Amino acid sequence: MELFNGVLNFLKEIFHWWVVVQPWQQGFRVRLGKHTMLMEPGIHLRVPIIDQMYVQPIRLRVISIKDQCLMTSDKKIVALAGSLGYKINDVLKLYKTLHQPAETVEQLVMGVISKAVFEMNLNDISTMMLTEKLALKLI
Repeated sequence: MELFNGVLNFLKEIFHWWVVVQPWQQGFRVRLGKHTMLMEPGIHLRVPIIDQMYVQPIRLRVISIKDQCLMTSDKKIVALAGSLGYKINDVLKLYKTLHQPAETVEQLVMGVISKAVFEMNLNDISTMMLTEKLALKLI
């Protein structure tokens, strides 16, 4: 049965000559394992076995930032949690630079928040201040 499924998948791969990229997606083609081309929304032809196509939604994503217990510069303990929204602008750059984008973005944000809280007194910390520091650091 597994052999039959493998043959069926191979035949399906050979006769699949196109990829559709929806308006809320972006994609890219890898030809012969080294040449890449960005694909905007629409129908794109592919050469079976030679071309690999990757399609990714580029809409806004929201992830939860895990709870953090941090210490301020005046030795007070602060517990923080939150959420973060991000959007993918260039799927080709995403695939070339990050393995797990959600986890990477979360860790970067947690690091920036941790550093900002550690450098400030408890009375100086506010949601707006942390948001501004994140915007400046991550962009």
